[in-house]
Amino acid sequence: MLATTPLDAACAELVNAANPPQIRSGCVTAIAQLEELWQIDKEAYGEHSLEFDPFLKWWSAYPYGSRCLFLGSRIVASIGIYPLSEGQFNGFVEGKISEGALVPYLSSKSAHWYFSGMVILPEYQNRGLARRLLRMGVGGWMRSGHLEYPAQVC
Repeated sequence: MLATTPLDAACAELVNAANPPQIRSGCVTAIAQLEELWQIDKEAYGEHSLEFDPFLKWWSAYPYGSRCLFLGSRIVASIGIYPLSEGQFNGFVEGKISEGALVPYLSSKSAHWYFSGMVILPEYQNRGLARRLLRMGVGGWMRSGHLEYPAQVC
């Protein structure tokens, strides 16, 4: 086995930067993915993260809300975009309803939306994924057919 020099490491890093791994976007589609995302959320937000049951309730109410970037089958980044009823939206914005009391609501379309947490695994931060995640997340939300105009976001 050849010894790795600093020059070899720098060359390998340049090759990796020029040929980034295949990252795809999509929504969480299975409980195993949801559990993986919950672990990522829990590590990122600590005591401010939802417990798994409310996390599952949110996903069950609106499965399109957890938009992710995947490297292979692994979630490397995610953003949550969820519909709310007008009453929940107004109550949250006015400080009368806590984040923990929100429950996604969608009859057919919604003009009231909540952008929840955005997470990127630490080893993938500072690689331009935030821009890609926002572009994919907001683009998917706008193309979802669930958005009613004019829309309000919190």
